[in-house]
Amino acid sequence: MTEWKNVTSIVAIDSSGFTPDTSSTYYSVRTGKTRHDYLKTTISVDSDHISLIAFRITKSRRHDSQIAPIVLRASNRIKKSRCYVMDKGYDSEQIHQLIHEDLDSQSMIPIRDWHASYVSGKYRQIMATSFDGKTYGRRNMAETVFSILKRLFGETIYYRSYRQQVKEIKLKCIIFSIDRFLKNQRVFNVL
Repeated sequence: MTEWKNVTSIVAIDSSGFTPDTSSTYYSVRTGKTRHDYLKTTISVDSDHISLIAFRITKSRRHDSQIAPIVLRASNRIKKSRCYVMDKGYDSEQIHQLIHEDLDSQSMIPIRDWHASYVSGKYRQIMATSFDGKTYGRRNMAETVFSILKRLFGETIYYRSYRQQVKEIKLKCIIFSIDRFLKNQRVFNVL
């Protein structure tokens, strides 16, 4: 077993969108150029320190459960977590299995109610009986990070090319991380 230097208790994962400031819908229809509604950004947050661990940016409308394994593995490479909390959009047996077996951790994801009389999957059945609302409450730290990012740096992206838009979002995330580091270190009396 690997000895981890950076271990945290709970990592929260969530996604949100950043809106490109491109041409109007009318102009897009007239020119025949498709207009992207938003760039989906998925982040993992150390809920103990409200610090950003990993993120993934996509322009396609992929389901949360398809992006989660990438963010989970990236987050685990940087900082080992004892528990990962996510909303119902991430509820799938594959994600639970990845967290329990590959990352050697616990998951706290509410089970989606499909009005079925049973819950399928070994780890989903365990989650249905042992869900802890207090631990799940730490998921709001990811929403807090998105709120801070959008309030401080804006949710609008001003570049037109996808590559530059991704760079702009990455820059927002990096600046947020530097700001959090300086606040935690009390460097330059930043409050």
